[in-house]
Amino acid sequence: MKYCNKCGTKVKKDEKFCHKCGNKISKEIKHEEHKKEDECLKCHSEIQKHATFCGECGHKLSESKTKKKLSEKVEPWHVPWIIIGALIIIAGIILLPTKVVTYQVDVDYIDTETYTEQVPYQDVEEYIERVPYETTETYVESIPYEEQEPYTTIECAFAGLFCKEVTKYRTVTKYRDTTKTKPVTKYRDETKYKTVTKYRTEERERDVKKTRTETRRKEVNWVFGFDAIIKFRKLN
Repeated sequence: MKYCNKCGTKVKKDEKFCHKCGNKISKEIKHEEHKKEDECLKCHSEIQKHATFCGECGHKLSESKTKKKLSEKVEPWHVPWIIIGALIIIAGIILLPTKVVTYQVDVDYIDTETYTEQVPYQDVEEYIERVPYETTETYVESIPYEEQEPYTTIECAFAGLFCKEVTKYRTVTKYRDTTKTKPVTKYRDETKYKTVTKYRTEERERDVKKTRTETRRKEVNWVFGFDAIIKFRKLN
């Protein structure tokens, strides 16, 4: 029995390549040489690869031997990738965990508002007007006139010895009614119409911009508080 000079797997004597890692088997590597590297220093029993304790006696293997095996496992070109992977893991631990916080935000919205407005309109209005007109009017007028009116008196002569009735005349003024006409100005009521401007109150609607305060939730980074890069929750 011999061992692979790369991974240490047991291979048959007639095998030219390792059935585990595919490495070409060197003919110069003997069982005794590999055994010295993979045997317990206390009981000289064969130990498994990457083992920390001996499976036969329980003896703790030397640190130098363990470190040697680890160093054989890690290739130099693995180191940058290990560092990058570690940084990615650290960044994920810091950046990916999130928490939910609430915050207030002013939201603009359009609302319909009812208002009243005085709207002018034209209307026909009826009114009464006193209209003058000319006409003739009949009236009775008393017109004076003079007339000789007889009257009787007693006249005496010779110191009243001889008296007698005497008819005399005197001028008197009398009046007689005469019907006449005259032009006069009178007034009559006429119905007329005029156009006037009136106002009526109308109810109308208009869109107004208003603001309301809303409480919202968001997912943020649990350490720094910025918005989460990857959101894991569905928030309404």
